[in-house]
Amino acid sequence: MKTSKWFKMSPKLMLGLALLFMTTISLQAQNYAFMYIADGSSASTSLNDWHVVGSSTDADFVEGKVSPDWGCTSNSLVADPGSGGGNYLVSYSLSFSGALTTWDVGISVNGGTPSELLGKRTISSVNKDAGNISGSGHMVLLDAAVITLCVKPTVAGTFTPIQAQVVLVELTENTTNYYGGMQIRNFIGTVEDPIDVQSLSSAYTTVTGFITSGELNEWNYASNQLTAGSNSAGTYLVSFSASINGEGNVNSPRNYTVGIVKNGSSAVPTQIVANRITDEFDNGNIKACGIISIIPDDIISLEAKAGSNNELTFVYASVSLQRISGTTASPYKSMEITANQIVSIGTASTWTEVGTFAEGSPLSSPYWNFSSNVLNPISGTASAGMYRLDYSLSVNSASAGTGKEYFLVGIFVGSNEHPELTNKRQLSGSGDIGAVGGNGIVNIASVDSTIVMKIQNLSNTNNLTVKTANVSLHRIVIGPHDTSLPVELSKWSASSGRGDVKLEWTTESEVENQGFIIERKLSDASEFRQIASYTTDETLNGQGSTSQRSQYEFIDADVQVGQRYDYRLSDVDYKGKIALHDIISVVVSQEEHTQQPVSLSLMHAYPNPFNPATTIEYGLSQASFVNLTIYDVGGNEIARLFQGSQEAGWHTAVWNGLNNQGQPIPTGVYLAHLEDQSNSKVIKISYLK
Repeated sequence: MKTSKWFKMSPKLMLGLALLFMTTISLQAQNYAFMYIADGSSASTSLNDWHVVGSSTDADFVEGKVSPDWGCTSNSLVADPGSGGGNYLVSYSLSFSGALTTWDVGISVNGGTPSELLGKRTISSVNKDAGNISGSGHMVLLDAAVITLCVKPTVAGTFTPIQAQVVLVELTENTTNYYGGMQIRNFIGTVEDPIDVQSLSSAYTTVTGFITSGELNEWNYASNQLTAGSNSAGTYLVSFSASINGEGNVNSPRNYTVGIVKNGSSAVPTQIVANRITDEFDNGNIKACGIISIIPDDIISLEAKAGSNNELTFVYASVSLQRISGTTASPYKSMEITANQIVSIGTASTWTEVGTFAEGSPLSSPYWNFSSNVLNPISGTASAGMYRLDYSLSVNSASAGTGKEYFLVGIFVGSNEHPELTNKRQLSGSGDIGAVGGNGIVNIASVDSTIVMKIQNLSNTNNLTVKTANVSLHRIVIGPHDTSLPVELSKWSASSGRGDVKLEWTTESEVENQGFIIERKLSDASEFRQIASYTTDETLNGQGSTSQRSQYEFIDADVQVGQRYDYRLSDVDYKGKIALHDIISVVVSQEEHTQQPVSLSLMHAYPNPFNPATTIEYGLSQASFVNLTIYDVGGNEIARLFQGSQEAGWHTAVWNGLNNQGQPIPTGVYLAHLEDQSNSKVIKISYLK
């Protein structure tokens, strides 16, 4: 195999093309593409620089399921000319063997040097290592894009791909989506539970020990299988990840293969499959992904086999799937680490936040932001919903060690660990770079549902060095109304007079809303307490499902003059899920009620839908430098209505349906985005011709 000349393309040119495309994106029906290597164990090539995975003479990669705008040729996924490009979730996984060195892995676009979705993996033992590595993130793919999976060794040496997958899914979503998952959590403290040890042979056996992930829609879980419901037909993105250890010893390890099977006892994994060599001391991570078609009553299971009769323990495992068939832009965000970052381990078996992340990809989303190593949903936007989350990282020990160094990697939503996303890995020594990845489905219910990666060293307090890492998420289901919260809140305010507090809020639409809960605390107190609920006060009952504007009011008389109080509003849907809204503050006064804004407020646009113009009302609690900008649902700036300093109080801006160039906009849904130095708000506006 020869090094491709594609890698000489200027990074500045690639970035310029990407930025040019981002200003002209046009979302069409959702596109996707999938290619895989089922068994490349016969191909071994000597490498010394970046190379495309796959033979230069034979197409090792096979085309999986692809949409009409994509195809697979010469070990590449290729978009048809005129397909228009798009914003994509890109995932890959690779099982390989090779020279005893460290291998870089990444995605190349149009032959450029891989600079995104990078991973590292050390092959440390000729007897022991068939390494598995994965990555996932967001990318802008231009018209006629060519996507390849590439590897590069630190020292020249042989490379053999065993299994591999590359998956692309456009970042759009349907108004009704279906998803499911199951997990194994076979780990308590530092001891594996021996009940879920799998006895394997050269024939595939169904992996047992699963429980439901708790997040299912039109899918059912029973007996280590996911079964498709009556309305679930469609095309699905399917992934699995697992932490495993097995029999044998360092000099005589065992080879294991794990993969996804559809329908059956006699079926074998052929596409979504990965390979790992391990022994009783090695805890290795394995991951794979792909795209398949589903009809009602299809059954999904995870199958495994060994090179001979051996036992294998699944310490952690997860299987997740989601239907992909959307046409509406999806909220998304990612963060990444591309340079060494030492994680200081003060106490063994204690979660430590992984820091020094940077914002991932050049894509922008008006629903999420990134700060201080955390992905944050933006308050008041359409960020709530079910999300697919992928992560991967490469790590080694910053201190000299002598093997059996176990560590856990986990994703925390808010302050809570999501157990189906946790994985375990063992390092054989300070020279070993281990790769680990996971995926699953999480519920983003409120502005407190932040995303954080954490790590802990189980065996000692040796510091760990994260080489590369990425965390990406995108929403997969929203509800009957495109890009709307179950309750779309346009006003939430507090005023005080005559010794009480008046709370007022307005909804632009509601979806399966049972009602509201109001909580209160003194501003210097730490805990909220509930003061009113729809369960005891019928004036707080929701409207169920409606697209009409609804107005609500509540008077809180149990307050003291001169005290400052914080209030929090929540809505509860028919399934009992709670969505939290902004916290607002007010000082209790004896004077007449005033309606000064108590926080940054983006109230509503009227009329909405509109033609030819609409008036947007917003409020500032203090003098601020503000931006009021219109975006399309793909995150592209359409019109800037105001930028500058304004006094506290209520303000209005008129949008006449023109873009920044003075041209009429097309019919569609747009987002008004208001931000000051520290906060932001978003509302939805519809333009009709």
